[in-house]
Amino acid sequence: MQIGRFVSAVLTVVLIASCELISPLGKQSPQVQTLNLDTFEQTMLANIGQQWDGFAYAINQNGNLRRSDFFGLWDRSGTSADLTTPIYGSSINKFVAAVAVMKVMQNNPGVDLDNGIAGFLPPAWGATNDLSAFIQTVTIRGLLTHTSGIPGPQAGTFNSDYTTLRNIAQNGLGVAPAAGYAYSNANYGFLRMFIASMNGASYWGTDQQMENTAIGEYRMFMENEVFSLAGQLSDVGTAGIAPTTNPSSALYYLWNQTSGGWVIGDRSANLASGGYYFSVLDLAQFLAYLNHSEQIITAANRQILYDAFFGLSDGAPPPLSPNGARGWYYSKAGSLADGTGRGNRNVIAILPGGIEVVFMANSRGGVMDGTGVLRNAIFAAYDASWE
Repeated sequence: MQIGRFVSAVLTVVLIASCELISPLGKQSPQVQTLNLDTFEQTMLANIGQQWDGFAYAINQNGNLRRSDFFGLWDRSGTSADLTTPIYGSSINKFVAAVAVMKVMQNNPGVDLDNGIAGFLPPAWGATNDLSAFIQTVTIRGLLTHTSGIPGPQAGTFNSDYTTLRNIAQNGLGVAPAAGYAYSNANYGFLRMFIASMNGASYWGTDQQMENTAIGEYRMFMENEVFSLAGQLSDVGTAGIAPTTNPSSALYYLWNQTSGGWVIGDRSANLASGGYYFSVLDLAQFLAYLNHSEQIITAANRQILYDAFFGLSDGAPPPLSPNGARGWYYSKAGSLADGTGRGNRNVIAILPGGIEVVFMANSRGGVMDGTGVLRNAIFAAYDASWE
C-alpha cells in the first residue's frame, strides 16, 4: 500500500514546545525496556491498516508528535486530503466533553461531581422540584460514567438532542431506569446543558432559540476554556474544529465503494456526545496538551478523569484493575454510519510511557471496523514493540 508521507517540519517536530512537560499519567508499571517507535508504527499499521478507503494516524511520545501519515482520504471538493483534513469526531467528543466538565469543576470549586443535574437545566423546562422524579436522581458523575439510569439505545431512543433531553427532564424515561452501566448519548447531552449553564446560558424564546443558546454557550466554553488552551486549537465556525463541515472535510464511504461519498453535515445537536470535527493533528495536539501540561486542567483533575474513566468507556463498564501488560491502557472510539453503511471509524489511545495514538478512517465495513478489534490491535502492537 502506498502511503503519502507527511513532511511538514513544523507539525512533526514538537506539538507543545511552549509547555513545560510534566510526568506522564499515573497508574503505570515501571518500564525497564524501551519502546521502538518504528516497530510500533509498522506493527500497528500491519494490524489495523486493512480494508479502509482512507485513514490518517498520529503517534505522540511525551507531548511530541513522532509519527504520522495518511492514505486515500478525499475531501468534499474532490481533492486528496491529508492530516489536516477535518473528520467527524463522533463519540471521541465524549472524552473531550469530559475534559471540559473537569475544567468547569476546576473553575468552580463549589460545584461537585455528585451535584444533581436538575439544577443546571433551562428554567423553561420547569422548577427543579417540578421536574421528573427520575432526573432528580441523576448526578454529574452518573452522566460522566453512564451510570445515570438512562438506558442504552436498545431500550428506546435516548439521543442527545434538545427535545429528547427536555422530555426526559420533564416526563422521565417512559421505561425502567437502567441498573448500573448503560451507554447512552443522552448522558453527554445533559453534560452539554450543564456546561452551557455554567457558562452563563440565559434561555428565552422558542425551543429552537433555547437549543441555539445551549449550543452557543457550549461552543463558547470549549473555545475559551479548552481548545484555545491546547495550542490555539480553535472553533471558528465552518473551518477548523466545528460542528459543521466545509469543502476541506472528508467524504465518507462503505469500504471498497468509493463513489457517492456521504457528507455528514452539521451535527450541532449532538455536541458533547458528538458534534465536533477534528483533524488527526487536532486530536494529537489536544492529547499532548492534556496529558503533558497543566494548561487545560491540573494534574490532579486529570488523574481524577483517568481514574474514573470519564468519557473513556465504549459500551462496557471500565476495568477495575490494570487492563494492559504495562499498566492502564485507555482508549475511546467513535463511529457513525448512514442507512447504506457509509461512515467513519475513529479511536484514540493513551498508553503508558507517554504514548498517544490517534486513528481516523472515512469508511466503514472492513474487517477492522469495530471498536474492540481496532482498540485491541493498537494495544497488541504497543505490547509487541518493546525491546
